[in-house]
Amino acid sequence: LDQVLGLLLLREFQPLTLYATALVRRVLEANSFFKMLERVPNQLSWVEIKAGVSFQLGTSGIVCTPFVMAGELPFYAKELGSVAPEQASLGLLLEGDGRRIAYTPVVAAITDSLRTIYARCETIFVDGTFWSNEELSKTHAGTPLAQAIGHVPMSGKDGTIALLSDLPATQKIFEHL
Repeated sequence: LDQVLGLLLLREFQPLTLYATALVRRVLEANSFFKMLERVPNQLSWVEIKAGVSFQLGTSGIVCTPFVMAGELPFYAKELGSVAPEQASLGLLLEGDGRRIAYTPVVAAITDSLRTIYARCETIFVDGTFWSNEELSKTHAGTPLAQAIGHVPMSGKDGTIALLSDLPATQKIFEHL
């Protein structure tokens, strides 16, 4: 959700197709900030996505398959209560021209199933939100650890750099929008 909100700022008056689960759509539509995408007629088109159900991205020839990841709703959406994992956190497997990319912007845990997906990809985009588990608490006393809010940090023996070092992906790209 954080990544989607960041993208919204960049597209204020442009037509936009938004791919989202029903839950993410509900969260976004409840946020008054989101209303800026409804300022001109037909500005926003929704495509509902579900874990395990592949779809083509426009006319690109790229097939996208959402997959369930470990995690839960972010703090600002907790009022929605507990939800099924397939609504809270999804990764995307993008396939085209015989190549595969995994896009996983929020990684709460490096699971065996996630490693299996990564192992089949040439490129993986991985959550790069935090360098260390204590990053927030070092600058803001009383804030939670990275792992407590659903992010495996990049550094350390239990960080994503170490945990993914043996994977064959040609490119491992850490990102945070």
